[in-house]
Amino acid sequence: VCLEVEVGRDKVNAAINGAVRSLSQRVRVPGFRRGRVPRNILEMTLGKEVILDEALEVLVPEAYSQALVEQGVEPIDKPQVEVVKIEEDAPLVFKATVEVKPEVTLAEYKGLTVNKEKVSVTPEEVETVLQDLRERHATLVATEDEPAAAGDLIMVDFTGTIGGQEFEGSKAENMPMVIGAPGYYPGLSQGLEGIKKGETKEVKITLPAEFRVTELAGKEAVFNVVAKDVHKKHLADLDDEFAKDVSEFGTLEELKANIENRLLEAKKQQAQAKMEEQVLSRVVEKVEVEIPEGMVKRRAHT
Repeated sequence: VCLEVEVGRDKVNAAINGAVRSLSQRVRVPGFRRGRVPRNILEMTLGKEVILDEALEVLVPEAYSQALVEQGVEPIDKPQVEVVKIEEDAPLVFKATVEVKPEVTLAEYKGLTVNKEKVSVTPEEVETVLQDLRERHATLVATEDEPAAAGDLIMVDFTGTIGGQEFEGSKAENMPMVIGAPGYYPGLSQGLEGIKKGETKEVKITLPAEFRVTELAGKEAVFNVVAKDVHKKHLADLDDEFAKDVSEFGTLEELKANIENRLLEAKKQQAQAKMEEQVLSRVVEKVEVEIPEGMVKRRAHT
């Protein structure tokens, strides 16, 4: 689309005067203070074209934006601007050529047949959510003689060596670890599964190739670990008290019913989205549209 835009001479004169004031503040001319440079001196120093260019930077964007709105044009890229005429005491005329959103010709879209998925919620799915709630609301209970298992929290002191030599970060006291979690030294917590409070255990691990400390990556480290405390993860019983603790419901059955309803609603929304996707795919297959090259290039770069 090529828009030919005209800006009234009063706005042009105002923009030129504003450009003179702005340049007078920014340009140093020997013998004159900034902001006090006469216009004729400024024109002789910079050239009239510089002043007009300064005015264009104010006039063109505003006039172009207004023209887009008035003409209902939706551009997809920056315009190529050609100034036809700019001078004092006369209207500004410029042309703006720009690629616009393509017109889309729809084929027949009524009466399309699509599949609607039947949805339901199984007891196993409700149970999965309940177990997740139990995990998230688990408590840690100190134990004196039970071995640490996956998910338990232990407090340890350790010393690590590589080739018999300690290294930076190889010592720690009262360090919390969750059995099975990656941690700073991947594999260390897994090697401590089964340890009891007060026990000492030696764990050998190979540091990963992408380890944070480059010079240690891929090397075998030996850790001597003392378990100072073991806290077992305790999961609450699935009963009415649990339902009251983790929700606004008074009974476990009410909580289960709410979980089932939420799962069912989520599945209905997913099924609806799939239906809409089917419809759109069917419609798009038969759409007639010529996509501008600029739109393709811009999408390819994002």
